[in-house]
Amino acid sequence: MPTEIARLHREVTGLKETVESMQSVLMKMSGTGADVGSSQLPRRRSGLLEVVVSQAMEDVEEGLARNLVRRCDMREPCRATFATFLQKNASLLEQETVREEIILTNQNELDRLKATAPYDKCEKCFQEVSRLFGKQVRLMRSMRIYSTDSDKRREIDEIPEKEVVRGFVEPIANRQRLQMLKSLSLEPKTFSSLSKVTGLRGGNLLFHIQKLVDSGLVTQRHDRGDYMVTEKGMGVLTAISGVYQNFKV
Repeated sequence: MPTEIARLHREVTGLKETVESMQSVLMKMSGTGADVGSSQLPRRRSGLLEVVVSQAMEDVEEGLARNLVRRCDMREPCRATFATFLQKNASLLEQETVREEIILTNQNELDRLKATAPYDKCEKCFQEVSRLFGKQVRLMRSMRIYSTDSDKRREIDEIPEKEVVRGFVEPIANRQRLQMLKSLSLEPKTFSSLSKVTGLRGGNLLFHIQKLVDSGLVTQRHDRGDYMVTEKGMGVLTAISGVYQNFKV
């Protein structure tokens, strides 16, 4: 039990250090809290990934140095082999998406290495490698770049129908409302501007705008009265665009 508690403490400490490093990068990139322009987003993502991958590589070196069997004539050759394997897996953190077959291939590679282990004491070393490998995979899941088919099925099964229809589907199930959302994604617009975009006027236009506002896809700036798309609204548009690009005829 004390050994398990110590292991969990090390993992929590490692994750805490990763989060702190990522927060430090964000602070440096955002200066005193000024808004970060969209042109800087790729660089910010790149900076965060560098921190995450660097931390994962450090975990590999530290974990192998500390937890491999010390009195073994194969310690250094095995350490080099394990480091290469784990660093290759950690490099997947830089990808937009990690396919399930890649993780399965890496797991099979680790299983093959374990099957050729010459000593009983090798079990301790493979426990550490498996721990580091599992930690990397969990990090991929938390970054939402990796999920299994069962994960996807579970996420689909957990979709709350009422909330999704009310908050996402129904607000955009109208041509003029989708027109407004697309237009507002480019820049904030006044009531009159949205009237020109949609051809709607008066109460009819206000009804559709209110649908978007009530669903959280659009908000109104009280100082000038302009309407602007929210983060949720941009997310919905991005998702629609992705579906359309993947499945358009």
